[in-house]
Amino acid sequence: MAAAVIESVAFTSNAGTDNTYIAGNIVQVTVTFDQAVDVTGTPRITLNIGGILVQADYESGSGTTDLVFSYTIQAGQNDADGISIGADALSLNGGTIKNGGDDADLTHSPVADDPSHLVDTSAPAAPSAPDLVAGSDSGSSNSDNITNDDTPTVTGTAEAGSTVTIYDTDGTTVLGTGIATGGTYSITLSTLSDGAHTLTAKATDTAGNTSVASAGLTVTIDTLAPTIAITTPIAGDGIVNAAEDNTVTVSGTTTGVEDG
Repeated sequence: MAAAVIESVAFTSNAGTDNTYIAGNIVQVTVTFDQAVDVTGTPRITLNIGGILVQADYESGSGTTDLVFSYTIQAGQNDADGISIGADALSLNGGTIKNGGDDADLTHSPVADDPSHLVDTSAPAAPSAPDLVAGSDSGSSNSDNITNDDTPTVTGTAEAGSTVTIYDTDGTTVLGTGIATGGTYSITLSTLSDGAHTLTAKATDTAGNTSVASAGLTVTIDTLAPTIAITTPIAGDGIVNAAEDNTVTVSGTTTGVEDG
């Protein structure tokens, strides 16, 4: 029986619609032989990711013509041209690949940089802190961060094309999202409850990498109308007649009214 030979080496994982892997994604390579082979141990194939050589380990396929190898992308790895595979990159690593009693021929052609298998694990820079637009700030000035609009609009700068997400005080409740067009974002928030909120922003690039949080903006929502209660001005019958002092002091209490 003639030794099995490699017919093809190809990437068979899906890098998504953006053709880009991020940290934690798995790259799979399928090596196809001209006849079924049996595998022992953990053979591997060398991948070139941005000039760095890494090892994809054998995963499955013993007893068939197709052997699958996999590698998990690590943080800090990037390849803007696409992952490549050099010639004769398949090695036994102490294992065996045989058809019958014969060792398989492991020679194969290289796989050039593949633009369908890019790598981007670099997170974008944090966006600028959210800022209330003038129309959303209805306090005594446009910079006091007090508004009676409970669905205000915030703006800022972020990596062009990234998706910007605005979070509430807890850092997990999403208040709104938008795309940074030309490097700026403008997002109208979902309803905010009365009181103080600290708003932060994060940017996620097209590959799926997410930035750290921006600096925070503290905004106070005040949509509650004030109430007032007037104390009866005269004790007893509550009537001021001609015989009584016609200078009357009116007093009372208020709620929901700021000092001054």
